[in-house]
Amino acid sequence: MVVESVQQLPFQRIVANLVEGVIVIDRDGTISWANAAALAMHGVETIEQLGRDVARYRANYAFACRAGTVRGAGEAPVDRVMAGEALRDVLVEVTRAGRDRAEWVHNLRGLVLTDDDGRPGCRILTMTDVTARCEAEGLFRTVMDASLSPAAICRLADLRFTAVNRGFLDLTGYAEE
Repeated sequence: MVVESVQQLPFQRIVANLVEGVIVIDRDGTISWANAAALAMHGVETIEQLGRDVARYRANYAFACRAGTVRGAGEAPVDRVMAGEALRDVLVEVTRAGRDRAEWVHNLRGLVLTDDDGRPGCRILTMTDVTARCEAEGLFRTVMDASLSPAAICRLADLRFTAVNRGFLDLTGYAEE
């Protein structure tokens, strides 16, 4: 898709009302637009509170991969998108500056739109708030692990085990791996 600036996006009014959060970042790192969902997913009401540019956004929020790995400098999702990387299904815990624990879990995607010459133009960062789902999965996993009865969760698409408890491992003799 070739787009020179966010003002040229004819679907901006549609995107404004999506449930998914959308943040548009210009080539120079300025956050030029964010829909209401993106602002709400960060606990703010304006772009100024979100961070008017990538540096302020990064200063206002810390991101940790859901697997527990804290990304270093330059590896936050917004930095990866600014470097031209396309993101897909990156789960991150989001913590506001000055807070001691994550408040949200976002599933992120990033897209880099190019100009007519193929150079990176604006960047689009989209997010879905999956906090409630992750909390429910954590609670379910705690209950499953506490159960003495064998239990396994199997993905329907390919019949792979995605989670098993100690009772299942003891019954089958399998290792968790």
